[in-house]
Amino acid sequence: MKRCLLQLFLAFALLSVGGLIYIVFRPDTTLLFYTLVKAGFAESMYQLRAAVSVGLPCWVVYSLPNALWVAAYVLITDMVLTGWATRTKLLVASVIMAVGVASEMLQSVALVPGTFDVTDIVAYIAPYSLYAVWIFTKNKLIVS
Repeated sequence: MKRCLLQLFLAFALLSVGGLIYIVFRPDTTLLFYTLVKAGFAESMYQLRAAVSVGLPCWVVYSLPNALWVAAYVLITDMVLTGWATRTKLLVASVIMAVGVASEMLQSVALVPGTFDVTDIVAYIAPYSLYAVWIFTKNKLIVS
């Protein structure tokens, strides 16, 4: 139970950090920004933007949120599928990574709006790969 609560807390923290990066550093034309404006948070978001005066590297602003959101999804998937077969966990956890990579590939041929970026692909793949290494290492230790 403690592990599930920790995973849920970490997933929420990762989603929150990714969302904050979007709100503070990305253009105000993103869907998240638009949604929060419609929900009545425009003034708060603009005040937060005005209060932050640091610049971040482009990869942090444009690719890190993808990695954080994939990591959050993987944590929640692992929590929900506790007791399920490793293969099933890996398959379900791979869905968001696959959608992200497919989206980037479709951006590269202008079938999906956006800007193709190899760094985004790495950001989608890295959390899933770390999870796969972790789950196989954990299972190896249990079997040994």
